[in-house]
Amino acid sequence: MQRTSTILVSLALTLLATLAAATTCGEVSCKVGQQVTTYSAPGEPVAACATDALAAYSNFMLYLVAADAASTGQENVDPNAVEAKATGDSADVVKRLREASGVASASDALKACSPLKGGLSVVVVEVSKKTNNAKVSGANGEAAFWIPTEYLDR
Repeated sequence: MQRTSTILVSLALTLLATLAAATTCGEVSCKVGQQVTTYSAPGEPVAACATDALAAYSNFMLYLVAADAASTGQENVDPNAVEAKATGDSADVVKRLREASGVASASDALKACSPLKGGLSVVVVEVSKKTNNAKVSGANGEAAFWIPTEYLDR
């Protein structure tokens, strides 16, 4: 019994430490109404979009484009070409996300969105359980946009 209690206490302390160290809304869910700050790093593009579906598609394509650029060593990668050569599960996901977003191509999706600016003070308006994106608006009521929760610092 003593050993089990020690293990449970150790697990509880580890969980608390993890929660205390969590800094993004992707690690520990942020609540509607919570004020947070956007995060963006050089070489890590993130799209801020008008709809959840558009953000899901655009940011998945940015991930695929970055992976393609890293594997080929090319600096300029055509997102439509990356989508065209996707295979298997990736191709299925891309197709489903594109259809849900309502745009014709990856280029159209990326043009419809804006690059995320880091350091913006925003308020969480909604969190999608389906895509793990969050709808945020400026702290002073600026227009709302959707981004992945991992790019929101607590």
